[in-house]
Amino acid sequence: MKRFNFLIILLVTVVMMLGCETKDPLIDQASTMIVIGNYDQAIQITTQALEEDSSKGYMYYYRGLAQASKAQDLADPSERTPLYADSRMDFDMGVEWMSQAEKTPQELEDTDPTLLSFWAYEFNEGVGNLNNDSLRALVPDPDAYAIANFSNAIVIIPDSTVSYEALSYAHQAVGDLASAIEAYEQVLERKSAPTLDDYTFATNLYLRNDQYDMAEKRALEALDLFPENTIQVIPLLADVYINIGETEKAIELIRDLIADDPTNDQYYRVLGIQIYQNAEEVDQELSGMYEQLFELDREIVRANKNPNPDTIAKRDALKAEIAELEEQTNKLTQMSVDEILKSVDLNPEYAESYRILGVIHQNKAANLDNKRNYTLDNDEALEYDNQAKEVLTTALGYYEKASELDPENADLWQSLFQVYSRLGMTEKAMEAMDKAGL
Repeated sequence: MKRFNFLIILLVTVVMMLGCETKDPLIDQASTMIVIGNYDQAIQITTQALEEDSSKGYMYYYRGLAQASKAQDLADPSERTPLYADSRMDFDMGVEWMSQAEKTPQELEDTDPTLLSFWAYEFNEGVGNLNNDSLRALVPDPDAYAIANFSNAIVIIPDSTVSYEALSYAHQAVGDLASAIEAYEQVLERKSAPTLDDYTFATNLYLRNDQYDMAEKRALEALDLFPENTIQVIPLLADVYINIGETEKAIELIRDLIADDPTNDQYYRVLGIQIYQNAEEVDQELSGMYEQLFELDREIVRANKNPNPDTIAKRDALKAEIAELEEQTNKLTQMSVDEILKSVDLNPEYAESYRILGVIHQNKAANLDNKRNYTLDNDEALEYDNQAKEVLTTALGYYEKASELDPENADLWQSLFQVYSRLGMTEKAMEAMDKAGL
């Protein structure tokens, strides 16, 4: 079945050749061998014909057709690549020779449609291997197969940017960001006018691969080419600056946007998110420090009346450092909340703003739970637990408002399920679980 399209092309070519009174009997022989699947014989016939008379450009077409058809009989797409490469060279040689012929052979007109058919087969099979669960179950390594499919599509038609895009996505699926970047750079290079989405996608890839110089370069190019779409690019550029430790520069970028358009709710929301990312970094650092403090406190308790003075000194120094960082993250978190609340004031019907506020407060409660888990003082643990529940109640209000505005959002209901469960609201939790599809 899979050779059906190519056989139609082949038969049409032969019929038209006969209609043009072409006398070369080797075409009939090669065509017959291809139709019955005897590709090696077809390759031998066409090779011999070309050795005898290299001016028979149409024979390159049939040898290319035989090699590409032979490739498709191989189950593993990675094993097809050499045959496709040889096939493409034959098709190119055929075009070169046939273009010089006094009378244009039918095969010259058929070359592009034939290549497109082989390309479509590989590309569509790659999409299936990447995304279709039923097809993925049929092969041993669907992601590797998809990468090979898209690589074959590129061999067949090297200038197809959609093939490079698909190859980049496939490499991402297996976590190979370096190869994903390499493929997507080809998209930028080969497109006559890369879009804003192309630049933002490439910038994101570089960010995820910790290549901040290239991320900054692509983001700045996007700003230069698409000055009317700064809201899509500035957050990426801000991410770059945050990752290289230039947080103030990142925040200043967004504050400049706000100064130019103080009524744009998106800008305040983006600024709030950027500030909160700084708070999250401090929170991650604190998480490890709470565990260290817990171990030092436990060591002191075990020592009973004779604790090591050095241990006490380490504990006290660590507590002071924790207090300083807690003050920093609390300040950053409140700054973040204030900016997002400005966004809410400007656009009170936008569900995402409430969801973000819910996430911030839920994470703050999780940090308090973390402190509770790493304290040996029962009274202190109870205080942290009560504080966490109070903050979660605030998060709950934001999540509920978001779900009113976006009731079909399963992620919101999953967040509500978590908060309801933590607050002991069992009936509400079950209702949220159903709506989340859990």
